[in-house]
Amino acid sequence: AFYAYNAGNTPATFSLSNGNPTLSYTVVDAVANQQDLLVAKNVGVTGDDTNTPISLSFNHALTAVQFGIGSTMADGTIKKIELRGIKNSGTYNYSNDTWTLNSSTKNYSITLDVPISRNKPNSGTTLITGQSGSNDLMLLMPQTLGENAKLVVTIESNGTSHDLTMSLLGGEWIPGHTVTYSLSTEKETDYVLKVSESALTTDEVGGIVSTTVTSY
Repeated sequence: AFYAYNAGNTPATFSLSNGNPTLSYTVVDAVANQQDLLVAKNVGVTGDDTNTPISLSFNHALTAVQFGIGSTMADGTIKKIELRGIKNSGTYNYSNDTWTLNSSTKNYSITLDVPISRNKPNSGTTLITGQSGSNDLMLLMPQTLGENAKLVVTIESNGTSHDLTMSLLGGEWIPGHTVTYSLSTEKETDYVLKVSESALTTDEVGGIVSTTVTSY
């Protein structure tokens, strides 16, 4: 059998214990330095296959998280987006392609300066992070989000800063999926924030799941 991984510049530790291959990994704190983690295996190889090319198909082992703005927004400027209470490390098991996460959590933030206006028509979701060529796509551990997992959006308006906090309890981050959180205010004149979540596999195969979270 052959097992492989590509973690870029992020440290990762491969282990083989009693025939069980695993990979230990910790997501780096700075979003700009986060890199994709690819894993591959080929268990149909015998000892007789010497000097023979081996095919390995790599899969994405992390979840990508990005943010956008919806069609209804109050006036202001989005200054920061932060995910809090996110599990940041664990062990990947090649035998069953699953993660076992550690209990430690981290906060991940992106500093922005994105103007929003109720007079600016917007059809659907416009991405404000994770765009091609940017370094603000979050690459995080797949997980079921716990009670301490929160999304905090900082909006500045007329010199006043508003921190809008939403619970993400129960959200599912699946390996190889991109999760997009679409931010919209309940009305065009105040800050009641609604968040719609969608998840799609990175190769654009699979379904979409949606949920809405409202913060007052």
